[in-house]
Amino acid sequence: MFVCHKPREKLPKEVADYIRWGETECRAKGKGKQMGGKGRLANETEVAKTRAKQPAYFCGWYDLGGIIPVRIFATYYGRYKTRFVHNNFPVAMCHNFIALRPRKNITFNKVQIKALLAYLNSSFAHHHIETNGRYVPKGPMGFEVSVAREMPVLDVRKLDDE
Repeated sequence: MFVCHKPREKLPKEVADYIRWGETECRAKGKGKQMGGKGRLANETEVAKTRAKQPAYFCGWYDLGGIIPVRIFATYYGRYKTRFVHNNFPVAMCHNFIALRPRKNITFNKVQIKALLAYLNSSFAHHHIETNGRYVPKGPMGFEVSVAREMPVLDVRKLDDE
């Protein structure tokens, strides 16, 4: 995945050449009947055009937006149980995961993160997801963003370090 959140004029030559390739040769998969069955150029897709029109958020058609660091993510579809994982490094996520962050700018210490993960991986959180998540017949339970927003979570900042 190419992630670049900088203006074109501030990019190294190799990166600028790669973006130029997206404008001249790279064709997006999709509706094969468009443009002679080859698909649109990468910079001509609807999403690329939308990004190009929003300079307050994107540096160009190629920009996927800034990266928001998160400490915890979860599986979007859990077969038997949704799993919550501690994230120690920057990573780009695909649609199979849901990134979780506090509503307010709150920082947690290591003990608090472990306590929060213990709660999120417990039967309390699992019950909430199983009761409110999107049901797929004979399939995994969908842990939607709306379910995450309404999930009761302990305030681990009130725990003692001892």
